[in-house]
Amino acid sequence: MTSLGLMAVLLTLAAAFGFVNRFSFRLPNTIGVLVIALIVSLAAIFAAWLMPALHLRQMPRNLLGAVNLPSALMNGALSFLLFAGSMHVDLDELWGSKWSVLALVTAGVLIAVALLTLGLWFVFRIVGRPVPFAWCMVLGTILAPTDPVSVVGLLKRLGLPPRLQAIFAGESLLNDGVAVVVFGVALGIATGRGDVLNTTGIATIFLTQAVGGGLLGFFTGWIALMMMRRVDEYNLELTISLALASGTYSLANALHMSGPIAVVAAGLGMAGRRGQSAMSETTQAHVLPFWSLIDELLNTILFLLIGFEIF
Repeated sequence: MTSLGLMAVLLTLAAAFGFVNRFSFRLPNTIGVLVIALIVSLAAIFAAWLMPALHLRQMPRNLLGAVNLPSALMNGALSFLLFAGSMHVDLDELWGSKWSVLALVTAGVLIAVALLTLGLWFVFRIVGRPVPFAWCMVLGTILAPTDPVSVVGLLKRLGLPPRLQAIFAGESLLNDGVAVVVFGVALGIATGRGDVLNTTGIATIFLTQAVGGGLLGFFTGWIALMMMRRVDEYNLELTISLALASGTYSLANALHMSGPIAVVAAGLGMAGRRGQSAMSETTQAHVLPFWSLIDELLNTILFLLIGFEIF
């Protein structure tokens, strides 16, 4: 199947499942699409069990075989999802809640890692499959950070006070820096690498991944804003914002910095007063809805693929 054919199938299924959800479950679109995809997957598996000669599981398996979900998310969709999410954060509210957000992205992440590590260690022992404590810690650091895509999408639907939304969204978007450091230390303990188990090693990871990624994002965002100030053509400014999201993420990864932190920093710069002042009212009327559409569309396709992963 060609890339265009694959995208056509995914968009058609997303539209069809979204239509069914609108008149049946009436859940938020992404959740409704996920639920319907799970139902269809389970029904196809049951039908394939009843009628094995029809090979009903082969087509979705071929479809999923053409999509490397982790790679598609990490190397493609994530940059646009994080950029779109950060563009919708109220920067003034976020700055007003900076100490709460700072506490959550540091102490909150560390507490979550500790609780998950202990819980996983006990669970594995209870089920008779003991896993070394160090590797439980590695898994805990992977699971502890909140998912910014899900959190930001959920906050837009709950109607919470702006300050509370800013705290939750800020924590979910910025916790990657601390999580990367903890993951590096945990992996060093598990593999016996001594170079990351000292203060210098930890500081190097944090400065390179978190601080370096943040500075890179603010720098590329500043360049994009300077370019947008000099033009008043929303199509060109949309192209600049797309280049900013994808280019910043790719450049950060190439420089061994945190791509998520870099693209979030670029998006937050675009969302602030300086970013808004760089765009005319006409541009704002096109850019913000465009990124809302990108956010909703990629989320829907992502949840659709998750629903089909049962195959």
